[in-house]
Formats: sequence, structure tokens, C-alpha cells
Amino acid sequence: MDRLKFQIIILAVVLSVSVSCGDKRSMLKTLTEFTKTEIVLPEDLEVCADGIFRIADMSTLKPMKMIVYYDSTECSNCRISHIMELEPLYRLSKEDGRFDVLIIFSPADEDIETVRLQLMYQDIPFPVYLDTFKTFSLMNSSIPQDIMFHSFMMDMDGKPVFVGNPTLDDVLNKVFEEVLYKCYI
Repeated sequence: MDRLKFQIIILAVVLSVSVSCGDKRSMLKTLTEFTKTEIVLPEDLEVCADGIFRIADMSTLKPMKMIVYYDSTECSNCRISHIMELEPLYRLSKEDGRFDVLIIFSPADEDIETVRLQLMYQDIPFPVYLDTFKTFSLMNSSIPQDIMFHSFMMDMDGKPVFVGNPTLDDVLNKVFEEVLYKCYI
């Protein structure tokens, strides 16, 4: 089975778990188009690690990446208050060793300083990225607006191979692990 067919089958399974029948056709079309695009990581992202901000060195990241993206339409304060729910992804990343996790916040301009302060003073044991110039969204206009598509795994070529947050559901987690396995065969 070629790579694209495998990806579409895996992602269709994920969608069938998470959307109603009427939306499946539209979502599958969106999903198919999304998996054909390449996701680009900008060089001007900031990273907050241990309460300190610096410019992120994207060249040190592994080729496969799990992206969790929060754009300006989402409540950044709310997402930061629940950020530790993503800790299992970081743990799996460390144990597995083949992918990195990037949580990217792209808040509204008026919220940037609040987000920066929250990230600095939270005791978050993993790095969190801040897209202060909205470069990530500008460079990746192919990411659908539906927040269901804002968590995804990129393969070594920068193409989405999994859509969803595997920490939310056991079925999604199993599919995620299958995708990890298939990406290295």
C-alpha cells in the first residue's frame, strides 16, 4: 500500500470516530487535501523553556513532529491552563526518540504579553513555542480553520500523516502509535 493511501485510511478511521455522518464527506475531502500539503516551520518562533524565552533553533528538531497549534481564535489563557494534559505526548516523544512535540501558540496581538507572562511563570516541564509574528499561520495557510486539524503529526517530508490529539482518546492513541510504526518501516 502506498504512503498516501495508508495515510488517508488511517485519517479516515480517526475522522469516523470524531464526526457525524453528514460531515464525513466534507471532512474527508479537507483531510485529503491537507495531507497533500507541506507544513513549514518558520525560523522566527520563540520558545519558552524553564520560564525563559529565546529564538527557537528549528534545525535541532527531529524530522517527524507532532504539532499542537493554537491560533488567535482560541482562548490562549484557557489552553495554557490545561497545557499539562499534553505532557503524555512529550513523555512518549522522549521514550520513542523519533519525533518532537511542538505546542505553538499564535495569540492575538493584544494577548501576546499575557501569554508570554503565563508561559514564563507556569512550571511547564517542556518547551512551548510562541508565534508572535503569525508567521506559522501565514506560511501554512493550508491548515484548515477547523480546530480538529490543529493537532497533527508531520512525517519526515513535512506532510501531515495523522490528525488529532492522541491524548484525548484511546482509539486516537492506538492509531497514532500505528502511524508512528508505519512511518519507520
